Amino acid sequence: SDSTMGRTVVLEEGELNRLTASTRVGPYTGVLIGQASEQKDFVVLIFPTPSLKEITGGEKLAVDGDWWVEEHSKQVSRMLPGGLVVIGLLVCCPSEEFKSQQARSCGLLSKMLTQSQSHGVVLHSCSKSRKYRFYSMDRTDSQSGLRPTEMKAQAFTSGWYKLETSVVLDTSAYTTGTKLEELIQSSLQHILKGTHEALGTVNGQLCRGGQPLAKLCGDTQGVEVTVPVKLYITKDSPSDPPKIVESSSLVKIAGHIKSYAYMHPKASCEETITALRCDLESSILNRCRAFCEDCQEDDGEEKDARGGKPKPAPLQGGQLPRRVQVLLSTSPLLLTDYCFPDEDEEECKSRVVELLGADPSSVTIQPLENFPLPPPSKEQTPHPSDTPSSSPSSGAPPANNQRVGLVPIAVGLAAILVAAVLIWTMQT
Repeated sequence: SDSTMGRTVVLEEGELNRLTASTRVGPYTGVLIGQASEQKDFVVLIFPTPSLKEITGGEKLAVDGDWWVEEHSKQVSRMLPGGLVVIGLLVCCPSEEFKSQQARSCGLLSKMLTQSQSHGVVLHSCSKSRKYRFYSMDRTDSQSGLRPTEMKAQAFTSGWYKLETSVVLDTSAYTTGTKLEELIQSSLQHILKGTHEALGTVNGQLCRGGQPLAKLCGDTQGVEVTVPVKLYITKDSPSDPPKIVESSSLVKIAGHIKSYAYMHPKASCEETITALRCDLESSILNRCRAFCEDCQEDDGEEKDARGGKPKPAPLQGGQLPRRVQVLLSTSPLLLTDYCFPDEDEEECKSRVVELLGADPSSVTIQPLENFPLPPPSKEQTPHPSDTPSSSPSSGAPPANNQRVGLVPIAVGLAAILVAAVLIWTMQT
């Protein structure tokens, strides 16, 4: 079809060398990480899907199914900075088997891509001949199937742009609901809306639509150099007078969030700001989901004796997981992960190594955001009457030892902190 005709896949040379040198025996699958331009698909990283047999220790879940390939793709996508997405599927098997499984590959690839991606790529590596070939799939044409596409192997990622921004959040919202995740999602709606409409400057110059990013970056090209970006998040001006509403919960989120993105040299300013917006939004949502899952693990056992339902906690406070950098010795690009304040570097590294199938010696974890204090224990959670009535001023980080809602937080000038204070007083 028109959307895939003439497209070229540009594969990072180092990733091709690692793939051809791999001793893993097929058949197996994997995810292709990259970025799409108008006529090219850049593949910068390849991560084979880890075997469930290795993860589960040979239990009944040892047979890898499509659901596991899709789940692995989702988990890897949460580690990607702005500008990078799951762009395709790796299939390692004999050529005759691949030909008979193309419909299955198309269906699996469609599930791995986001709704905004109109096409994806499949890299077939023949487990017998060790030869490889790329195919393109057009999602807008269900009858097109996989079509062979041109491929070039180059060492190019070191010449990309790395852009970084930092955003201050200080917001609270009264919400109604019975589930913690529903409460948080509801309170975040106006933040995400403002983020989606944010304006940006690169090197102090306003970004204008299709303007080439290179014009604003000047000589600061290369992933080793960080280009500063400022995002100006819009805030809604209430058109109606304040109303008194019945609410069951107050959700407050305050602190600094760092966001960064990688862009190819011919990217536009609009594409760049969109990539940073998406990274910021996904970073907020990923932390909140992880926090909710952690709360369910901690409090899910407590049941209501009458109905068998979980008892709603009268009061809760906690810190969202921090974002850490994942450095791979095999690539100049940085990935990320999310770690709670009580998790150490080795726990985080072990999870990353398992997910990416990487050699432990090739993975380094570095802090991107610092948590100066451990999370408060439930016994130490202060009473609402102990909470000061004033809140931090918008646009500035909390001062040292200042309380934000119910969580005492100490923040230095260089510290980057994201704290969530979740308060709900539901009546049973």
